[in-house]
Amino acid sequence: MKTIIAYLSALIAALGLYSMTAKIVDLDRPADVVTIETASGYQYQFYGCEDYCEGDFVSAIVWKNGTERITDDVILAVHYSGWCDYADNIG
Repeated sequence: MKTIIAYLSALIAALGLYSMTAKIVDLDRPADVVTIETASGYQYQFYGCEDYCEGDFVSAIVWKNGTERITDDVILAVHYSGWCDYADNIG
């Protein structure tokens, strides 16, 4: 089992995929655009407001887009991760 996990981890890294957790900071419902922000301050957008609310957390699978620049990375999939009422009070 350990070798399968190691193989899959290497494959995921070779494909340039990584996971990311971010907070929803803006919803443009007429355009159906969601803006998320990572803990390091990078913002990304994706389509599909659905039932999301500002302050929700999402987990995303992201592709490096073949570059080392984080600003051109592409979100491939997003899933709801929860909501936290004290997240704005940290720090």
